[in-house]
Amino acid sequence: MMFIATVAALAVAPPTVPSAFTSAIEMVQSTRPSYNGSYWYDRDNQRSCIKSYSIAPEAPKDTIGTPGQWSNMTQFLMSNGVYFGINGLTKLIIPEPTFPDQFGFVPYTKYNSTGIYTGKNCTIWDFRPNNLTFMRYYAEVGTDIPVGLFSNVTTQTLPGQPPRELVTMTTYKDVVTGPGVDFSVFKEFNLTEINNPPACRPKNSPPVVQDMEMYIFHPSKNWNISGQDVADLVGDTFFVCADSTNTDRDHYQYISKYSISMNTNWGQYRMCNDYPPTCVGAEDFLIGREASEGLGPVQSGQCSDNTETGSWLSLPEKGECQGSDTPASGKCTWKINKRIKTIDGKCMLGRGLVDACKVDQRLPFPTASKIFYSSFDDHIGCPAINPPF
Repeated sequence: MMFIATVAALAVAPPTVPSAFTSAIEMVQSTRPSYNGSYWYDRDNQRSCIKSYSIAPEAPKDTIGTPGQWSNMTQFLMSNGVYFGINGLTKLIIPEPTFPDQFGFVPYTKYNSTGIYTGKNCTIWDFRPNNLTFMRYYAEVGTDIPVGLFSNVTTQTLPGQPPRELVTMTTYKDVVTGPGVDFSVFKEFNLTEINNPPACRPKNSPPVVQDMEMYIFHPSKNWNISGQDVADLVGDTFFVCADSTNTDRDHYQYISKYSISMNTNWGQYRMCNDYPPTCVGAEDFLIGREASEGLGPVQSGQCSDNTETGSWLSLPEKGECQGSDTPASGKCTWKINKRIKTIDGKCMLGRGLVDACKVDQRLPFPTASKIFYSSFDDHIGCPAINPPF
């Protein structure tokens, strides 16, 4: 009773979050598996960083025990926006006019109660500005050092995607505060490279062109693949396996197979959503490429073989060949040779693909890939669908 009474007397003004600290973190999130990592917070210089490390359950079996099994994510929150990277590649995700301070809400919180969280005595502070946002801060008694941060917000997690509820609980451990905090992690933030991402070969190299079969899962009313993301057989099998329970929400209905002539000097993959596309990433001429879900251990698989993981590729609008131009000219980077076939995604899913995904569990999804491929067979596959033009 004495502890609660003392804290209640002190807990009038909201806590003051330390302006500089680093810690270990444990994060549980509604949209992805829980993960551990490290955190750096530097309010005076308007920057913070999260590095998280998690085992990718869908990684190929032969990567178990190797770097290829891990999904290593880095998120920089800087004075002009949020930057996100997977396995070595960082790109601007959300531009912001000011530093997106995770603790910026704390001065506006109201005292809720006292309690014990992860074995520490805490004051608990709530912030609810509207029906779509709720934040809770757990501050260590006597120091205001962060112990936990809970958030429940409905927001757009990626450009071009519809808003959705995102629930997160972050636990801070082994917090180190003060002017001696090591912020050398920010040396990894290279804005010049982010704005001018490297290619697999020098960008002025003579084009090496290859005709490749690519697939795209798309809405029934949208047939233009310029500015969109496509994938090879294994890459799109993984995408459809992962999205098979969300196709209605994402408005995907048809799957189209194309033959595309491509300059294989791969650039940084751009994540594109919606029609017309909203893309994340600075490469707007070269075809972007990464291993499925960025599972390549070096630069997300931009220049790797990716046979086991499959590849996702982005087709920038400025790189599309016009008229008689071809990628061999160097004036453009990709050209549709032919739309080979389009089928209804429900037909493919109905041929046992969902069960095959569950059986395979991991890339390269051999059973599911066979069903995916055979679904385009003119004799034993799904009926062809023609575009309305």
